[in-house]
Amino acid sequence: MTEGHEFLYEFGPYTLDGRERVLMREGRPVPLAPKALETLLVLIRSSGHIVEKDQLMSEVWPSTYVEEANLTQNISILRKVLSDGSNGSRYIETVPRRGYRFMIAVRKTSEDAASRTASKNSENFDAQRVKAYRFLAVLPFANASADGEMEYLSDGITESIINSLSQLPQLRVMSRNAVFRYKGREVDAQRIGRELGVDAVLVGRVHLVDNRLLISTELVDVANGWQLWGDNYDRGSKAIFDVQDEIAKQISATLRLRLTGEDEQRLTKRYTESAEAYQAYLQGRYHWSTFTRNGLEQATTFFRQAIELDPNYALSYAGIVDCYLRLATNYIPPVEISLETPPSKERGAQVAASTEAEALEPVKMRYKWDWTGVERELKRATELKSSYPAAHQWHAAYLFSLNLFREELADDAKNEKSHGIPNLKQRSDFEPLVSQIQTANPTPAEEIQVFCTVAREQMEAGNYEGACRMLKNWWSLGDRPKVEGLSSYSAGDLFFTAGSLTGWIASARQIPAGQKHAEALLNCSIGIFEHLGARTRSCEAQIELGYCYYREGFFDLARITMTNALGVLPHDEFELRGLALIRLAIVDRQAGRFDDSVKRLQQTAAIVELVGPWISGRYHQELATTLKDLGTDDTLNQHRDEAQEHYRKALYEFKAVGNHRYAAVVENNHGYLLLALGDLESAAAHLSQARSLFDGFRDKVCCAHVDESLARLYLAANQFDDAATVIAQAVRNLEAGGHEAFLAEILTTQGMILCRLGRHREAKRVLERANQLAERCGDTDGAGRALLVLVEEMCDMLGIDEKAEAAAQLHKLLEGSQHAATLERLRRSLQRVTGKKEP
Repeated sequence: MTEGHEFLYEFGPYTLDGRERVLMREGRPVPLAPKALETLLVLIRSSGHIVEKDQLMSEVWPSTYVEEANLTQNISILRKVLSDGSNGSRYIETVPRRGYRFMIAVRKTSEDAASRTASKNSENFDAQRVKAYRFLAVLPFANASADGEMEYLSDGITESIINSLSQLPQLRVMSRNAVFRYKGREVDAQRIGRELGVDAVLVGRVHLVDNRLLISTELVDVANGWQLWGDNYDRGSKAIFDVQDEIAKQISATLRLRLTGEDEQRLTKRYTESAEAYQAYLQGRYHWSTFTRNGLEQATTFFRQAIELDPNYALSYAGIVDCYLRLATNYIPPVEISLETPPSKERGAQVAASTEAEALEPVKMRYKWDWTGVERELKRATELKSSYPAAHQWHAAYLFSLNLFREELADDAKNEKSHGIPNLKQRSDFEPLVSQIQTANPTPAEEIQVFCTVAREQMEAGNYEGACRMLKNWWSLGDRPKVEGLSSYSAGDLFFTAGSLTGWIASARQIPAGQKHAEALLNCSIGIFEHLGARTRSCEAQIELGYCYYREGFFDLARITMTNALGVLPHDEFELRGLALIRLAIVDRQAGRFDDSVKRLQQTAAIVELVGPWISGRYHQELATTLKDLGTDDTLNQHRDEAQEHYRKALYEFKAVGNHRYAAVVENNHGYLLLALGDLESAAAHLSQARSLFDGFRDKVCCAHVDESLARLYLAANQFDDAATVIAQAVRNLEAGGHEAFLAEILTTQGMILCRLGRHREAKRVLERANQLAERCGDTDGAGRALLVLVEEMCDMLGIDEKAEAAAQLHKLLEGSQHAATLERLRRSLQRVTGKKEP
């Protein structure tokens, strides 16, 4: 349909620009869906004459079969847009049983005039449209089918469109969490758009009938309620990806986004061309998300189906490898641990009406985790002059993890009885994949790449043992990696992965000098990356190195190292930037620099929506903990609801992506908050969950943290003997390792408990040691807490010289502390030791 595109058509107060496809009214753009505009253009070109329905449909939808209802809808839209108080029929006349006629006289402007006017109109239009439509919300597509199983389809389409449009730098798209709270509600696009603060809202419905996919969409202008664009799709069920791509492209065109070639590739990127493989993958993640042995085994069946449907589907390979590693290492929550996450206040009213939809949310979140993980690994590979692992590499990782699982079952014959697992030879689920999958042996560089990729994924999920097993052919804890025969790129990747893993394991198991060994490995990787010019990989290793320093209690060194890395990190590396900011916030909070910690988290807030659950779960966890620590006795209740909401979000996200270790951290911190609020019963329930999880993971540091919280719980309940037993266990767990700042915290609590038991001499020694350790780490606030307990509990037992020394330290702490609750206690304590009231 090219005739007339070079002309302007003027009628009444309107001008239709055939070149730019823009309808103007008195110089201002009129939002109009592309197909409706095509319909208007066909009618105007034949102004005064009847245009048959068949002709209209063939010109507006060339080479596509559509129902007549689509044409009727476009005519209705045009009449509404052109309405001047009437029903719009004075412009477009219906000729019964034939077609339509445009009734108003039309003046066609010459090509030169059209060119000049089009240029002016285009500039005006672009300026208004691009400025006006910067924020978009894609509401959950409604499942119009009676079958609840189709929630996979409607939610999946919504997710895909959000993910695609989120890749465009000119457009800010509301996150899935923000829009899915409207799922199941009656849709008022304009009202919801105002609530979300966006410029436009996309709504849609999905129906599957006899393997035909029926999708209707509508893009609504929030300011005036006008339909900017709308369309109906009737395709075969296998065309789901094509429809998603078309919708995303049409939205970008309607909003007049100027896309580069790279933007267009981002818009239509996907990880499988097979709709059946995608559905099998989602089913696999659904069973995976139960986090039981039976659920993980069922998940392997669906992941296998997805791989056999698409042998290059990396997400399904990653899923099946993860299942076998969790099964081989028993990285599964104890059966008594509930996996139910309490709904947030936002979602609470919808739970009863949308149980199935709620059950699918973690699956979708895990999908987002998976594809952002692919993007992250692709960036890493690109900087090391490689590409994302191919199918034959993933197949090697699959065989390796399968053999690990087989070895675990063979070593433990009890599994057959306790879990009902039959003989492996009878289980096709545990056999190699079908022969048509390419299984060419990967090169050493290819093998180390995919194994490091899997190890990092297991690390991020908290399964440190699974990560270690993936690297056992090249490295074991405490040793230097075997890099003979590897390229510099591969060696750097191995040193980085082994160094990061060593730091986490040394922390969890309290391995003497473990952090030093991690630092040595990470420094090797930094040297290699710097030599290769891989700046981003070097920054990533420096962020990990800084966190090792933090674990050792070297707060200033940790802050300097991570700040330097942040300063040279490319601006578009949002994930690493978010990670560095969150870790710096942790260091600042631990050092008592609460104002600085809050500023870091405020900077992170702008990144969270861009990067998804890899960062957002940590952000919610740290923000909630900072709010908890910032609260005084008078203000804690003000922060309570906000902190608890952030803990709920963090717990939900960590459970959805299968990081049981981080989920346990949230349980502990949430329990500590409830303890501070005086809700001892609820606090005990959260702390019990956390302790059970950490016991299973053999994480000594985190067990010590929970024990310290439990000791405070017993202290609040006046169960002093129980408190003393638990805190002594926490101290023993931390004595062997390098977590001096955490040890100082726990010693302070132990000193308080000993005071309540009347063991003042012992308490004094413990509190003095806590004060010294905290000062050595640069933890001014921690040193202050130890000194405060000493003064508050034992002031009358201190000599004159001891009081003078305590007063000098209190004055110093008073000048440097940023914690409101600590400042108030410092003033009261200073008054006690000096007898003078402080201003």
